[in-house]
Amino acid sequence: MPTLVDSSAHHGHDQADEGAETLPAIQDWIEARLHDPSLCPADIAAAHHISVRQLHRVFRPTGTTVARYIRTRRLEHCRRELGDPLLGAQRIGAIANRWGLPDAAAFSRAFRAAYGQTPTAYRSRAARRPPATGRPGKRLAVGPTGVA
Repeated sequence: MPTLVDSSAHHGHDQADEGAETLPAIQDWIEARLHDPSLCPADIAAAHHISVRQLHRVFRPTGTTVARYIRTRRLEHCRRELGDPLLGAQRIGAIANRWGLPDAAAFSRAFRAAYGQTPTAYRSRAARRPPATGRPGKRLAVGPTGVA
C-alpha cells in the first residue's frame, strides 16, 4: 500500500533556499533602479516572476522590509554623495532626486531620522573633515588577520 509523504516541510526548506539564492539578484536589480521614484514591491516582484508576498518572504531573513531596504539604500547613496567634495557644487535636491527621492521635505526628514542631522548639516561637516588619506610614504603594518 503506498504511503503519503508529507512534503510540506521539505517544500518550505526549498523556498528558504530559493529565497537565499534570489535575494542577491533582487538586491542587484533594485540597486540598478534606485533612481526610479516609482520603484515599488509590486514591480520588483513582477520582474522576478514571484508574488509580492513571496518577495516579502525573501526579505524576511534580512530583518527589514522591501520598502525600508529601498529607502535605506537611497539614503546611503545620498549620504555618500553629500560627503563627496567633488560633488559639493551639486544641489542637495538634485542628489536626492538622482536617487529616487524627489520630495525635498520628505528626503530631509528621512535623512535626519536616519543620520541624526539634516542633509545640509551633514554636507557642511563633511566639507570640514580632512581627507581620509594616510601620510605619504607611511604604510600601515597589517597583521595575519588582514587588520592593521
